Amino acid sequence: MRSGAKEIKITIVTSDVKANMPSGEEKEQIITMTHDSSMTVMSTLVKSGLIQGSFCGGRGDCGRCRVQFIKGVMIPTMLERSVMTAEELRQGYRLACLARPKDDCVIRLAFAEEKKIAILSEMMAVPENNDQLGQQNIQSNKQKSDVMIAVDLGTTTIAMQLVQIDTGKILDTYCAMNPQRRYGADVLSRIRASCEGQREELQRLVLSVLKEGVMQFSKNGRAILGMCIAGNTTMEHLLMGYDVLSLGCSPFTPVEIGLQEYKEPAWNFKVWITPGISAFVGGDIVAGLYALGLIPDNRGIDYSGQCEDSKEG
Repeated sequence: MRSGAKEIKITIVTSDVKANMPSGEEKEQIITMTHDSSMTVMSTLVKSGLIQGSFCGGRGDCGRCRVQFIKGVMIPTMLERSVMTAEELRQGYRLACLARPKDDCVIRLAFAEEKKIAILSEMMAVPENNDQLGQQNIQSNKQKSDVMIAVDLGTTTIAMQLVQIDTGKILDTYCAMNPQRRYGADVLSRIRASCEGQREELQRLVLSVLKEGVMQFSKNGRAILGMCIAGNTTMEHLLMGYDVLSLGCSPFTPVEIGLQEYKEPAWNFKVWITPGISAFVGGDIVAGLYALGLIPDNRGIDYSGQCEDSKEG
C-alpha cells in the first residue's frame, strides 16, 4: 500500500442472471471487499475476478468500464465528463479505471456487454507439394505420424492447429481468447502495462494458453516435432519477455525480429518464432507472405532445431 493510502471497504452489487430466468426476476448479489484507496476501482475488480480488465488499458478514453456509485460518489474527472452525459454523472456513473474512492462506498457494475468474437481457425489451401506454411516440403522422409503445431498469436485471439507435416492436413484445433486483453485491447495498452511492471505476467498469460493447446494436442499420442508461432512484433516480444519500451516510442526499434527459438523446459520439441520485418510488420505478415508464395523460400527449418540454407538455393 502506498504511503498515505488507507484500506476502505467497497460493496459491489451485481445481478445474478441465470439461464431461462424471466425478465424482472433477476437476483442481486452483494460482495464486500477491501480496497487500497490509492488504487482504482478497476484494479480491485480485476484482482477479485469480477471483470477481465479494461479495453483501453486504463486510459479512460473508451468509456466502457462504467460503474454506478450508489454511495460515496466522487467528483467526476474531465475524461468522465467527456464520455458520459450530465444525467449519467448525476446518477453516479463513473469509470472504474479512473475512480479512486477514499472512503467506504457502494457500487453497481454497469459494464456494457462485450460482443462475442468469432475465432477464425480455417487454413488457406496450398499446393500438395508444399507444407502448411507454403514453403517447399523439406521433410518428405518423415513419417506420416510426425506433426507440428502452427500458432496464430493474435492480439485478441490465439489459434493453434496440429498439422501433419508431410501433407499439411489439420488434425486438431485449439482456440482461445488472448488473456492479455485484461491489460487492454490494443498493443499500445499492453506496451504500457509491460513497462509498468507487468512484463512477466503478460508473458505468463499467453504461455498459459499455449500450454493448454499443447496439452490437448498431446492426448492423441502423436510425436510433436515442433511449434511455429506467428504474431505481430509486439505480441512476439511479449511472449519472449523482451523490454517493449522501444516499440512504443520513436524510432520504434524492435529488440529482435529474426528467426528465434523459444525455450520452454516443459516441452520436448523446438519452438520457433516467425521472423518479422519491422516494429509494424511482424511475423504474422511474413507468414502470410510465405503462404502466398510472395517471399522466395531460400531457407528452411531443420527439425533438429537449426536454421540452414536450402540445398536447392
